[in-house]
Amino acid sequence: RGVPSPVRGNVWTLLLSASAVSELYPPNTFARLCLFDSAADANRNVDEIVRDLPRTFPKVEYFARRNGPGQRALFNVLKAFTSFDAKLGYVQGMGFIAGTLLLHMSEESAFWSLVSMLNACTHAHEPPMSQLFAEGMPLLRRRCFELDRLLAIAAPRLKSHFASEGLHPTMFASHWYTTIHSCGASPEAAARVWDVALAEGPGTTSHRVAIAMLLADADELLLLPFDTLVPRVRSLPEVIESRLFPSLDAFMHAVAKAAEVVTHQALDRIADEWVESDRSSAAPLAIPRQ
Repeated sequence: RGVPSPVRGNVWTLLLSASAVSELYPPNTFARLCLFDSAADANRNVDEIVRDLPRTFPKVEYFARRNGPGQRALFNVLKAFTSFDAKLGYVQGMGFIAGTLLLHMSEESAFWSLVSMLNACTHAHEPPMSQLFAEGMPLLRRRCFELDRLLAIAAPRLKSHFASEGLHPTMFASHWYTTIHSCGASPEAAARVWDVALAEGPGTTSHRVAIAMLLADADELLLLPFDTLVPRVRSLPEVIESRLFPSLDAFMHAVAKAAEVVTHQALDRIADEWVESDRSSAAPLAIPRQ
């Protein structure tokens, strides 16, 4: 049933070694970064963060009020991160990661957890998540390539239907990976996914969630043409509890079962294909604004 809510924040920071990361820097680092200003901040990052604040968890009460405590906390964490890692800066999708953390911990803990998630190899078999957001989004392209191959194994008829309709994971799954399925899913569903993702790896877990959702809706998806297929697939996280599964426990059981397909061995084989493929010919990424 997941990590108990009262201790979830503590467990997540332990899994991410966030305290160990923070101890590498002076005690006032987060507060100083919240106040730090530069031309780059003024011209790009801050404006983009402010623009995206009302689009991040607009249905979650804590973040819904303009300039309310949730939006201020989210701004502080994202602003501090862009000052901490000026090279990477702010990229859309980071708000949902920071926001999910803030629902379970303080601003400072959320900041150091975000730093750890994006900049450290928290799982030996996965590269740092920053590569999802780096120029050219190399890890995001790889994840979409992997999902395409995994779908051929888990649901060949659905993969064939997607191919016949000209639908590739780059057209619907980008936000699944950049937000670890927190964009669109309820906070409760996202928390259950993150309990697993932070223990077993965000990329591997995101693949398992994707396969579980696609298999659950496969019968309907097989009937749809491109124009209605795209929005339905993109919105799958929104209907995890209302249409795809009878309960969150049933959903997480399906995610666990997807581990039979999404194994480290399978991902290693697909990674070899990815290295050999012509990545320059990959379909353009589609990252819908929320």
